[in-house]
Amino acid sequence: MQPRKALPLALEALAETKDLNARLFIAGDGEMRRDWESYAKRLNLGGKVEFLGQVPWNEISRLYQSADAFLFTSLRDSFGSQVLEAMAHSLPILALDHQGVGTFCSV
Repeated sequence: MQPRKALPLALEALAETKDLNARLFIAGDGEMRRDWESYAKRLNLGGKVEFLGQVPWNEISRLYQSADAFLFTSLRDSFGSQVLEAMAHSLPILALDHQGVGTFCSV
C-alpha cells in the first residue's frame, strides 16, 4: 500500500454509495496501510471494507473466485499484473483508463 496505488479513490467512491450492498476486500500491506485504515473509519466504512494484510499466494485465487469484480485504482504502475490475474478469473475490471490498464481491459 503506497501512495501511487490511490486507494482513497475507492474508499471515497464506496462512501458515496450508501445504498449499495458492497464490500471491499483489500489485500496487501505497506507504508500507507494505517493511514488508509484510519481514513476508511473516518468515512464510516467499517462494515464495508476489510483490510486483509499480506495474503499468501495460494489463497489469492480463492479471493478472486469469491469476488464479483476487481477494482484497480493505481495511478502509476509499470504493469498491473493483478488485473490480468483478475481477468483470468473472469472478473469484471473497474480501472482508470490510464497507463495501459484501460487498453487491455477493453479488448
